[in-house]
Parts: sequence; structure tokens; C-alpha cells
Amino acid sequence: MLFPKPMALVGSGLVLSMSLAVSQPATSANATSQSGKLVVIVEENEPYGNIVGNSQAPYLNQLIANGKLFTSYTAVASGSTPDYLAMTSGLTTSLSPPSPNIFQAIDGTAGTLTWKEFMESMPGNCAQGTYANIPGTNVPLYTASHDPDYQYRASTSCSTNDVPMTTSSFNPASLPGLSYIVPNQCDDMHTLPGSGQACPAYFGSNSGSSVINMGDNWLASVVPSLLAQPGVTVVITWDEGNGQTTPPQQVVALEAGAGVTPGSTDGTAINHYGLEAGLYNYFGLGTAPNNGATATPLPIPSPAPPPAPTISSVTPASGWPGTSVTLSGTGFTGTTAVSFNGAAATFNVSSDSQLSATVPVGAASGPISVTTAGGTASSTASFTVTSEPAPSITGVSPASATVGSSVTISGSGFTGATAVSFNNTAATFSAASDSTITATVPSGALTGSITVTTPAGSAPSPTAFGVIPTVSSFTPTSGKAGTSVTIAGNAFTGATTVAFNGTSAVFTADSYTRITATVPTGATAGPISVTTAGGTGVSTASFAVTSQFPPTITGVSPASATVGSSITISGTAFTGATAVTFNNTAAAFTVVSDTSITATVPSGALTGTITVTTPAGSGSSPATFGVIPTVSSFSPNSGKAGTTVTITGSAFTGATTVTFNGTPAVFTVNSYTQITVTVPGGATSGRIAVTTAGGTGTSSSLFNVRKNHSA
Repeated sequence: MLFPKPMALVGSGLVLSMSLAVSQPATSANATSQSGKLVVIVEENEPYGNIVGNSQAPYLNQLIANGKLFTSYTAVASGSTPDYLAMTSGLTTSLSPPSPNIFQAIDGTAGTLTWKEFMESMPGNCAQGTYANIPGTNVPLYTASHDPDYQYRASTSCSTNDVPMTTSSFNPASLPGLSYIVPNQCDDMHTLPGSGQACPAYFGSNSGSSVINMGDNWLASVVPSLLAQPGVTVVITWDEGNGQTTPPQQVVALEAGAGVTPGSTDGTAINHYGLEAGLYNYFGLGTAPNNGATATPLPIPSPAPPPAPTISSVTPASGWPGTSVTLSGTGFTGTTAVSFNGAAATFNVSSDSQLSATVPVGAASGPISVTTAGGTASSTASFTVTSEPAPSITGVSPASATVGSSVTISGSGFTGATAVSFNNTAATFSAASDSTITATVPSGALTGSITVTTPAGSAPSPTAFGVIPTVSSFTPTSGKAGTSVTIAGNAFTGATTVAFNGTSAVFTADSYTRITATVPTGATAGPISVTTAGGTGVSTASFAVTSQFPPTITGVSPASATVGSSITISGTAFTGATAVTFNNTAAAFTVVSDTSITATVPSGALTGTITVTTPAGSGSSPATFGVIPTVSSFSPNSGKAGTTVTITGSAFTGATTVTFNGTPAVFTVNSYTQITVTVPGGATSGRIAVTTAGGTGTSSSLFNVRKNHSA
């Protein structure tokens, strides 16, 4: 048609008087699920002579040569909507309530048949009115006047099945029984975009040298993917020609794909009412309503039925319920049922020549049958249904492990296993196959047999599985001989030995997860081990064995230093040291070995002895350690004699002398970190020095002494 046409299209909606309470017409009892798929594509406004033989439509003419052309097919009315209605309901006008139609009839099959209407450029499901414009024109891309199901929306599943044609909604590989496709108004040969612009097709940009060429290019992009699918038949027709209705104008109708004889023609007089009748015939829906009831039906072929399946082999030839059986043969694609001597089984089709099925509960010995749309095939030999054998364990790997470890159990009859236990402690597990189970050693397990249980019985492992104890931690982490140590871990029940770096200790297994042990005489630093019948578990950390005697300090290097300096303390029995002090001020330290400690002179420390403390006692340095004062800064940094200067630093407590470039000054120690001093007469510019019992600290910068000037 030449848009717009006289219709009740107002603003954003098509005004139709419809009742929403509509009775569903009775659907033919002959409606059957089709093995094939039917796709109807409707183009716009080109008579028969404009398409057949036209060089602007090379793809269409290729389809005609390889499909079936109806040479006497006609439209029934002038205007798009009447023709869309005619081919789907047998009427040229909409009714209220809506007339019975093909979409409503398929809805009435309760899912036996399915349909979708794919409307290109429609803004949403079952959309009214118009949407967007063809580039360079005032003609809309989508119009509800080309959407027949929209006219029937009160009586169909329009809101879910009348959908925009997009790359996500339209998949040639998963089509419904009926796909009714309407391209937008530049892809359907209605209107050419202005100024040589392309048409926005659902798959991207579509261009063409003429309106016919653009529509032909769209079909060339869409139809091949449809014809590539098995069992798909495509019908392409036009709503009308150039608007002439007296007599009804001839338009192209052609078929291609499944069941179509390539290069054939049909001169029978058929019109859009005949297309409606052909749709009802194809889907077994009985007589078409309205004018379709008396029209000559468009002969739409059904795909040739698939060949009946064959079964050539069954592996294994026997098994119990739950056994997976592999069937080899032909024609398994589309299998609808597999049965063992009549008992329905679950199955999975791997390919056209192979499927697997599970022996169902209640099955009896007899042939296996496979059913498809092509028929039913039975195995020539009977499958023997046996009783499920009891499980058997032939091996466990590894033979021992810690709690939480994965263990592989080998044997037979594991299918359907309901429990795995380690010496009666339940474990989590997975039956990888009838002959393999993987299980996790559970907390609470002890050395003993592993048991696998199935509905057919239980089986123990031929040998005991060793649960190796785990030593996770211990408290305290150091101590002398006689110290009580709490060891945490698991699988301690039945422990036979606890050792400190190889030296056996007296112990008590308090629980599955705790042992109390006493550090033995002669023990040395190293890991703690626990031994049970399942094996030996060793701690990752070492226990530090401290001396029974207090530490001694034999030397300190250097003998004096400033706050923050690192010093080395030499002596004995330092292992397990808990404190180091400088004249009672605690210091940070590291025990390097039983005979060496490195410590940092702490802030607040003053000259005096250094003390090292361990659980066995304390030891002090034989000589005092000198904490040398530090002069960090002073303010002001210049002045004449008599000027008060504030000195900042550390270790000032007990200062005996403050000098300006060697000249003693009067001063006051305000705190550990501050001195107030008066620039002495006769002082010269130079460094400021502070002396204590620990030594002398000198400023790194110079104090500038200014001269007094006479009047």
C-alpha cells in the first residue's frame, strides 16, 4: 500500500472496538505437533510482474528457481490490513470480539502447537500505533496496520507471542511451529529511504538500489539461515500489488525448503483466504473459519517423516537399576522415549547414532525400545536386568592421611553409594564411577577400616586406614625442662608417643584434639611430634627449649651509644628471653641465639646496667652501659652572651656540663629531652655539647655568638 491508507489509526494507537471477554473456539481434535516448522514472510505492494524475472530481485528469482511458484495467486482487497486479516482469519475487517484466527487456534492446542509473530522495528510486544520513521521520510518503520495479531489481541497470547524481531528473539535454530514474519516498511519493499540511506534492519544496516532490491537483500540475509534448518518450510507472499482490486491483483506466492519440489509451479487459482485454509490444514486444525472454509487451500507440504530408528548394539548387555547403558544405531535424533521391556527410562541423545539410558527401577529382562517420530525400534537381543551387587573395596590411596585429606577408594559396586565411613565416622564423598569413590578424612576419624555402603550392602577396606595426627599449635611456644605444654590438633586419641625434637616426653591425651605434655630433660629446640597407630604428625613450628639456669651477660658492644642505636649483648642462656632493659627501661630486642641478643637503646634509657630476663631468671651486664646524650636542635641558633637557649635532644637527665664551643655555661636540665642554658661570657661561635655520665653529645650545627656593642 501507499502509506497512509484510510484506517482508524489515530496518534499512538489503532482504535478498535473490542471486547476483552472472548470465548475460545473449539480446536480440532486432529491438531498435531508438527515435526516441521512453517515460516510465513509477508512483503508489501508489488504485483507478480514486478518480481518474477526482475534483475532487481536476484535472490527471490533464485528461490523461485529452487522452490515452488504459484502463478495464479491473488490478493483479496485494497489496503494492507484487509489482506493481513484475510490470510490469518478469512475476513478483511476486524470484529469485536475478534474473529477466530490462526493464532487463537494454535493457542487453543494447550502447547501442542506454538507460534510467534516477529515484527521488525516494533518497539515492544503487541505494540499499537506506529514507531520511528524510515530514514529520510515521514513513513514509519513499524505500523500496527501490518500486524494482524495486534488486531486479534483480545483473544490471543499477543502480549507474549507478538514480539519485536531482534537478534535475541529470532533464532532460526529454535523456531516455534508457526513463525509469521513482517519486515519493517523499508525492508518489505514498501518505501525506499531518502537520499540513498540504508534501512535499519534487525541484523544491522540493509541497503539497496531500489525498493525491490532492498527487500530482496533483506530476504537474502534472512531466508538462507531458515532453509539451513531441518524441517523448515518458508512461504513468501505480498499483501497486495499496486492497489488495483478489480479484478484482484496477482501477487507472488512461493514456497521453499522442506517438502518442496525444486523448480515446480502451480497454476491453481488461490488467494489469501486459501493461505488461511492452508495454515489450518498444515497444523491439523480442521476447517478454517470464515472465507477460508470454502477457499482452495494453499498446498503447504509437510517435511518427509524421519526414518525409523534402528538399534545395532547395547552395552553392557546386562545391569541392575541405575546402570547406564549405551545404545548404538541410527535415527536417534528426536527420540521421545526409551523403555526397558516396557518400563520407561531416562535417556540422553548424544548423536543420531548413539544414546545413553539408565535402567529404570522395576524394569524386567527383555528388549530395549527407542521411539522417535519415525517409529519404534527394539533391540534384537534381550537386556538382562540383574540384582545390584554388594560393594567391594580393593584398595585405598593413600594408605594413611591427615584429617581433611582427599582419599581415593577403589573397588566395585559403588553406584548409588549412600555412605562412606572411616572407622565408623561418617565422611563426605563423591562416587566418581561404579569403581571409584573420593572421600575426605573426617574430623573425629581414627585409624581403622573404611566402609562403603550402598542399597545392596556394605563393604570394609581390606586393611586399616591410618589417620595421621596433626599438630596445629602449642602453648607456650618455649620453656625449660618441666614446663607443661598444651598441644592442639586432631586425631590424638590413642597417641603412643609425644617427642620434643626427638626426645620423648610424659603426656596425657586429654581429647581427640588436645594433649598435655611436659618438656623432658635433655630436650633441645625443634618441632613437637605426636605418634599414633595411624602415623606421626609433626608441628611446622619449633618449640624453644630454654635453659634451667638464669642468663649471664659477658659483654656488650659497643659499650656506649645514643638512643635508637643497635647493640649486641653476648652471654649464655638467652633462649626464651622475655625482656631486655637498659637501667630498668624496657628495650626492643631479638634473640639471635642462646648466646647472642641484639637490642635497641630505648628512649628514656640512662647510663647503667643492661639486664636480660628469661623464665629461669635475670642476668645483668658486668659493667655499666653508657647512654650518650643527643643534641638534636637548639633555639635560637644565635645570640650574644646572656641569651637563653633551649636545647632539645635525649638522655639529658644527670647532665654535668654544657659548653658553647668549649666554654662552660650555666644550665638547667628541664627533662630527659630538654635543657635551658645561658650563653656564657667569652663564648665563641661553634657547637653546643652536653656531657653526662654516659658521654658527650655534640650538636651537628653551629651556634653563632654575636658580640656586644658599646654605646
